[in-house]
Amino acid sequence: MSVNDLTLKRNVFLKVKFKFSDRLPARLVGEMLALLEESVFESDMAELEYIESEIAGIPIFIRDAVHQRIQHYKDKNLLLKKAKEGSIVFTGSIPSVVVWVLSRIVKESLKPGLRNADWQEKIIAYLKKSESNRAKVIADRFAEKTEKAFDYERDELIFRYEIADDTLRDGTLLTLYIYFYGTDLPPNEYEVSLTSK
Repeated sequence: MSVNDLTLKRNVFLKVKFKFSDRLPARLVGEMLALLEESVFESDMAELEYIESEIAGIPIFIRDAVHQRIQHYKDKNLLLKKAKEGSIVFTGSIPSVVVWVLSRIVKESLKPGLRNADWQEKIIAYLKKSESNRAKVIADRFAEKTEKAFDYERDELIFRYEIADDTLRDGTLLTLYIYFYGTDLPPNEYEVSLTSK
């Protein structure tokens, strides 16, 4: 297994399904996607902190480079590819930025003076053996954030998620279901035109 293969194994393929009866407030979609992006970044940082605590001897300049590169991708690691009609369904992916950055840095560090360092071998071994639970970590963090940001009863929301192995694409499929059953909305154009005649 090459270092490139490690990134693919950690990818999370995403479906976010907003289900609603009539209309959906745009604010809800925007806030939910922003909370999801925060959850992804926090899960990446937690994984990086775990790796740094488990693997001794990573040079400080390597740690700094990894942190700087991960910060660079902070608001770019939730990648939406499509939106479908009906219920609003976004599909996309959540690449493992930590694994991708670490694999690139290990490759770059395979130069005279740093080659065959113990930390390089330990990082590669860790990434090869460890099972990824990224989808669950992201979903759990997202659930915590939405519970703090919304009052499910007042905002008339229900949230749940499913996780499944996606063997076709060599990763994990995370499906988030956000049900909005609110009816206390201003009238739409059609309703306004009927009442104003």
